[in-house]
Amino acid sequence: GFKITVGGNIGAPLSAQVSDSTPDTLHVVETSSFQLEQIDAFHPWIAVMLNFSPDHLDRHPTVEAYAAAKARVFENQEPSDWAVVNADDPAVLELARRGRAGRHPFARETSLSTGTVIESGWIVNRRADRAERLVPLEAIHLLGRHLLIDVMAAATVGAIAGVPPPAMTAAVDSFRGLEHAMELAGEVRGVRFVNDSKATNVESALRSIESFESGLVPIMGGRFKGGDLGLLRLPLAARAKALVTI
Repeated sequence: GFKITVGGNIGAPLSAQVSDSTPDTLHVVETSSFQLEQIDAFHPWIAVMLNFSPDHLDRHPTVEAYAAAKARVFENQEPSDWAVVNADDPAVLELARRGRAGRHPFARETSLSTGTVIESGWIVNRRADRAERLVPLEAIHLLGRHLLIDVMAAATVGAIAGVPPPAMTAAVDSFRGLEHAMELAGEVRGVRFVNDSKATNVESALRSIESFESGLVPIMGGRFKGGDLGLLRLPLAARAKALVTI
């Protein structure tokens, strides 16, 4: 029900959306650390940080430098703006403290008195005086338990922007995911193939592996960008019957 454009680091760059921008347009923008380290006046009304783990250390000299670049998404926000942050991730909460925006946390595991939580099979926006049901979990059709966090963040943004819960639910129910992100690529002779080639760091690979119970044969490789590959050892040992490395 809103006029939106989608782009940034994914799809059309923000600069290509200028001609479509009107006072009633909402721009949904994915920003990378590479873009954020060079911002000047970039000022999101609602900034979202899903998680933080070491990445892009082939570009950033240290984890601290990478964190500083990521935290710039909050830098130009004012008290009337919003920082939507994952309360299950202590690093995210620490980075968000550097900003001035009001914080709206969401969490799948952490208990929150106010914020977005899971309650009785629903994503719920819990406030001081009431709790509003936003999206039923049965409307989510995505592979990977970790992607629930993404839906919770999107529902939180929707609540702040004034999207009615039935519209959110309809949008989530119709969404089957993005290409290369836990994408069901097909099934051959009882073997299900899932394309998660967007998992380009250790943390995202870990979440992908943890999405399966057993009989897993991961195909893994690519350019190393930092992080501890040892974190994958036990999850792979518990689930994988073979490993194909590139």
